[in-house]
Amino acid sequence: MVLCSNCRKRLGPAAEMLPPQSEDEGICELCGNILQEIDNYFSMFKEESRNYEFKTFLIGLRSSKKLLEKDKKFIEENGIKCRTFKEEFQYLLGGKIEEELHYEVDFLKPDILFKVNQENGDYDLWVRPVYLKGRYLKKRRGIPQSPWIDPRRGKGGEKSVSEYIGNAVHRAFLGKNFNFFALGREDVDALMLGEGRPFYVELE
Repeated sequence: MVLCSNCRKRLGPAAEMLPPQSEDEGICELCGNILQEIDNYFSMFKEESRNYEFKTFLIGLRSSKKLLEKDKKFIEENGIKCRTFKEEFQYLLGGKIEEELHYEVDFLKPDILFKVNQENGDYDLWVRPVYLKGRYLKKRRGIPQSPWIDPRRGKGGEKSVSEYIGNAVHRAFLGKNFNFFALGREDVDALMLGEGRPFYVELE
């Protein structure tokens, strides 16, 4: 059986019973060589997350069902107490990020989720949305709360309340897109005075 060095380490004595081999003998039969890619994915995480301000993170890994079952079966049949290769990947990569970048793992509500797809080698960085709440005043008539669409001509010319507020927040936080939510609404020709209307913006 071809095993990478990291799988031999996690399997312990059970792996020592197998014939020794070099790293270039082929693809690891238990992890598919994903455990040999820790440094590469660390560099990807570091590069992709450098423009975000965050404190916590979590690592996700999607692998083929066949590979996961083979690894689990080998562990159970040999009575080994160790992490699966998926857990080992999360442990090794997460530990490296904690040690070198000083972020903390959060299993419940991470600021950033780094998801690796082993099947195609791709990855995705999910960032928890930012929420901003406030109250708005509308001192001029003719401004709709949400973008107005003319079914014949498309989007209307006047910006909406949601666009004025959302675009300002979007620029300030360098976000990708936003969703605007308000408590109730007023007619396009109505004013909003007094304490203003409560709203919040979800920024991605």
